[in-house]
Amino acid sequence: MSPEQKPSAVPSAHTSEEDIEELIIEEIAARVADRLVARESISASWFSGPVPSPAHMKEYAEVDSSFPERFFAMAEKQQTHDHAVEKESMAANIKTVSEYQTLERRGQTFGFILAAAGLVAGVLTSGIMHLVPKYANLSAWTQS
Repeated sequence: MSPEQKPSAVPSAHTSEEDIEELIIEEIAARVADRLVARESISASWFSGPVPSPAHMKEYAEVDSSFPERFFAMAEKQQTHDHAVEKESMAANIKTVSEYQTLERRGQTFGFILAAAGLVAGVLTSGIMHLVPKYANLSAWTQS
């Protein structure tokens, strides 16, 4: 009911109780109609996995009854492949770590040998230099 057609809110003295109730209901309906808002709803579904959702699987089965079995076979084959790739990757990582540890151990060994050789050379040099002044005339080397 439009605002121009609103029923009279003031009943006359000759109006019955039923007429008053009907006027009240019409007034409430007019006020509610002015406040109504149109609403829309959108629904979406999302499914993730190696095989289609059960609803889609049913639709595929209607097209060809072998599709569900083929989907599962494909998913199983992909999973086997993924496991093989992961196993190879882990083996390569283990080999790399092992090689790194070997190189690290070798470097520490060579470092120890070099430090020990330096220490021995220092001790020998200090011992020789202690003996040199007794047997050599170093003053000839210092004169120009």
